[in-house]
Amino acid sequence: MRARLCAAPGDWEWSSVRAHLKRRDDALVSVRPVLAIARRFSDLLDMSPDEKAELAGFESLAANGRPLGDEAFLAFAERKLGRSLRKGRPGPKPRAAGQ
Repeated sequence: MRARLCAAPGDWEWSSVRAHLKRRDDALVSVRPVLAIARRFSDLLDMSPDEKAELAGFESLAANGRPLGDEAFLAFAERKLGRSLRKGRPGPKPRAAGQ
């Protein structure tokens, strides 16, 4: 949404919002924990400006594009995706042998 790649949160193919709005798990998202707290997930998308301001600090945690979650969640997501989601060492990547 912020990058204007879609018109609504549920439109972005890789967003967990789609699974929560459909109320169905997908390959990475278990909707039960969020739906147990917010029975109508769509209500979370219709927050007032004051409510959004309260979450501003939380959003800054996810500003790097990496998923938020505990070690178990990150390990699960990395296995499913077949790649690392954790922050790597800064600087250029090492060259592969023979290059």
